[in-house]
Amino acid sequence: MKHIPRFYLETDLVEGKEVSLSPNQMHHAGNVLRLVSGDTVRIFNPRCGEWNCEISDIKKRSLECVSLFKKAQTEESGSVIACSLINPKRFDFFLEKATELGVSEIIPVISCRSQYKSINLEKSKQKIIQACEQSRRISIPILREIMAVEDFLLKYSDRKILVGDERSSCLKLENILGLVVRRGI
Repeated sequence: MKHIPRFYLETDLVEGKEVSLSPNQMHHAGNVLRLVSGDTVRIFNPRCGEWNCEISDIKKRSLECVSLFKKAQTEESGSVIACSLINPKRFDFFLEKATELGVSEIIPVISCRSQYKSINLEKSKQKIIQACEQSRRISIPILREIMAVEDFLLKYSDRKILVGDERSSCLKLENILGLVVRRGI
């Protein structure tokens, strides 16, 4: 079975309508994947589902697809995941794997020991979209703005929170929540 490339597009997808890929996607399709007229690609977004499209024309600046078949949109519900800002390459890997696992929201947090205080949100969103294209996922997880760990704990205090702790000497979550409440943060 031949691999069919997938591309995420924000535009509405309608049967018989030609759609254009972005310049970066067009470059990838034409120069990297070496697609030609008549090849099939899949176009998707959360609103319209996933469509098989036949490439009708490859030009220097655009790649036009005619929608042929729609895959039904499925309801996806996932968890919310938060991660302290880490090395940018490792954070990109985290975004990719969290997306592939099916999370619905990704929240970058800053703790008192975070080495990094910011990320490139646009680059991170592109990494998430690429992970969706690779993993056949239709919905795109929401990437939230960076927040302090104390704010995260207060905002999501009504939910079950699982903590990945690599050190046994770390404060227990109940103690952290107690400190947050007592300080009024």
